[in-house]
This record gives sequence, C-alpha cells and structure tokens, in this order.
Amino acid sequence: MRTDHQSLQHLWTQRISTLAQQKWLHKLMGFDFFVEYKKGKENLVADALSRMFEDNKELHVISSPVPNWLKTIKDEICSNPRLIEIRNRIEADEAIGPWKFIDGVILFKDRLYLANESPLTDVIIKEIHDSTHEGYLKTFQRME
Repeated sequence: MRTDHQSLQHLWTQRISTLAQQKWLHKLMGFDFFVEYKKGKENLVADALSRMFEDNKELHVISSPVPNWLKTIKDEICSNPRLIEIRNRIEADEAIGPWKFIDGVILFKDRLYLANESPLTDVIIKEIHDSTHEGYLKTFQRME
C-alpha cells in the first residue's frame, strides 16, 4: 500500500496504546500487505481516490414519488366551485396574493392549497405524520 501518511510506515512497529488501535491492527492482520511511504506530490493516484467531490443530488434522481392523492386533488380543483374560482383568478392574473397554479394544483405561498372541506386534509395530515418521527412541532411546521 502506498500512502502519503508517513506515520503509517510504523504501523506494525509502534506501541499500541489505545483499544481503537488494537482493533484496527487486529482487522488488518488478516491482509497481506506492506506500507510504502510516497510523498503526496508524487502519489497522485491516492489523492484522486481520496478526494471528495461535490455531490449534485439532482443528477441522481431518475424518478420522483408521486403521492396517490395528487390526482384526487387535481380532480377536486376541477369540481369544487371555490377552487375553480381561485384557479380562474390565478390564470387571469387577477389573484391577490402569492397564488400560483402549477401542474394542475393550486399553491399559496408555494404550498399546496386545499379547500377547507376537502376530504383529503385528514389523509395528508396522516401521511405527513406517519412519514417522520421528529416531534409534533416539526411535523406541524412541515404542514404549514
């Protein structure tokens, strides 16, 4: 093994003073290897292997889960008179306040908007509650 950590050259000859060192040496004893010190500037391969690259999580997403109640919300927006009125005002650019109509759903302050009498309210609250164990305050803040 080539490394730029000079202290690892003395791995087998140093005095073992901690339980952690003892455990690591015990694990490494099962492998047949020797340690060779190589300056960091000369050991470019090791530097490339150990370098942390920025991880762009957006590139990893192949698909996103779509809640099964999303279609019900879109259907409700087409059948509830109050939601139809709000949607029409948003589309006519007459809505007062931070309203949006995106992908068939109504958003208020970038949050999903449901009618007060929507049967989905209880379903969504249960789903949010069951999806986390962060306590009541954080669950409440996620629903706001």
